This record gives sequence, C-alpha cells and structure tokens, in this order.
Amino acid sequence: MSEVRHYIGIPNGVVLCADGQPQHGIFRGRLYHGYHDGAIQVTSFLEMAQVMEQLFNDLQFPRPAVKDRSFLEEDAKAGDGRKKEKERIMSDKELLTQHGELGTFIIRVQQRQAGTWQGRVTWVDQNKTIRFRSIFELIKLIESGIIAEHPELEEAEDPTWD
Repeated sequence: MSEVRHYIGIPNGVVLCADGQPQHGIFRGRLYHGYHDGAIQVTSFLEMAQVMEQLFNDLQFPRPAVKDRSFLEEDAKAGDGRKKEKERIMSDKELLTQHGELGTFIIRVQQRQAGTWQGRVTWVDQNKTIRFRSIFELIKLIESGIIAEHPELEEAEDPTWD
C-alpha cells in the first residue's frame, strides 16, 4: 500500500491538533500555522476561530467580502487595506508533523463570504477531505470526526428546550 502524503497547499493553511473533549463548544487543542514558531493553545472553538480570523486578516488572505466598520480613528487606520508582509517561520513539512491526542485536521479556508468561511478540511487520521460552507459546519465536522474516533466522548444527550 502506498504512503499517504498530506499537504497544506495555501499560505493560510492551519493544522488543528485536537487534544480535549468537544462538549458544548468547550474544546482544547493546538493550532499551528507557518507564521508562528510553535503551538497556539486554544480552549474553545470560539478562540480557534478568533486566532484563525486574526491570521487571515494579517495575511489578507483570503480577503473578506465584507469589511468591519469602525468609527474610531485608530481602528480605521489599522484596516487601511495594505498587505502586511509576514515571514514564514514553519514549513509545511514541519506543520504536518504535528498530531493531536484525539485527532488532527488540516484546515484550508479559501474564501470569506457572507460573514463566514468556506474551504476544505482534511481529517488526517482517516485521510478524508471534505468541503465546508461555514465555520459552524467546520466545527461540526471536527466534532463528528473526534467522536467517530472516540465514541466514549459523545455526550449522553443533546441539549433540548424541554
């Protein structure tokens, strides 16, 4: 059988190493991208999204379809549209050596349309790649991948209004 070779493929590609149980949005993991020299610890999917959104804004890739408005002068200057050159610190090969206790995912956000993200996510442990149309869909794919590998983490009952 041939060896499976994964790739990042785009400048803003991120490797997510899942280390903790995904319950009610609580999540523990590490993010790696080429412009940071090590792990960025995240303790929720919200924090993961914030770190990634900041990376995309710094790189200005992918460019957002809608710009945030600001009435503060310093905020307006910060978002002047000029590209900030960032130097790659970690190569794709180094990024791909990282693995999470519960799962490893390569996230490639290709567009930022309609106030959310679109792209592809690769579940490294199962060698599966799928497209996602929103950050919510991305989170659900990551959660389902972790639970598929570790069914003992599944919550006994989904929350309801009853």
